[in-house]
Amino acid sequence: MLAHAICKRLAAVRRSGELPFLRPDGKSQVTVEYEDGRPIRVHTVVCSAQHDPDVSDRRLRAEILEKVVKKAIRRGGSPAGRSST
Repeated sequence: MLAHAICKRLAAVRRSGELPFLRPDGKSQVTVEYEDGRPIRVHTVVCSAQHDPDVSDRRLRAEILEKVVKKAIRRGGSPAGRSST
């Protein structure tokens, strides 16, 4: 569910031009830690996106983290359904 939200957000910022260096074909994987069968935290987020070869790794990482990953996870709430702040 969180990986899907990240992929949707990645496509949206690409289509809107908010991140003009992105190209189609993004992927995401999210690992959630569980305790007693209940999700307690997001452990790992992997987000892969095709991009313009001229964009720096530093900019790519920073902008995807701020404009895609954090916004997608906040919208979905924490794994336990509570807002993460």
